[in-house]
Amino acid sequence: MPKTKDEKKIEKVEIVIYRFTGRQLFFKVPERWCEECDMTIGLTRSVLRELELENDPRVKLIIKPWVANALEALTTGGWHPPIMLIDQQVFSQGVVPDRARLKRVLMRRLNLSPAPSGNVAIP
Repeated sequence: MPKTKDEKKIEKVEIVIYRFTGRQLFFKVPERWCEECDMTIGLTRSVLRELELENDPRVKLIIKPWVANALEALTTGGWHPPIMLIDQQVFSQGVVPDRARLKRVLMRRLNLSPAPSGNVAIP
């Protein structure tokens, strides 16, 4: 049965972050070696909270240690942590991703409407 235009297609998004800091196999990498790794995780969680997606079943946030999963990261095209994949495609690597771009991509993938800004009257 075809869907009507009023029915919204519920999309799912998987975000994977490969980080260099923290627990890696049998040793721990200090945060100071890759501050961008922890900043990337913090920024991602902050955007999910802002969009009210933190506990949304459509969004899956997975954080993996880079050393133990290097081959997996490399096969997706990610070679420099922090590596962020969105739906198995490299979104950013080696830097903290742009907050506005991450927000736009998530909103588009989940068919979310942008929040009104400025002096917009809401009926």
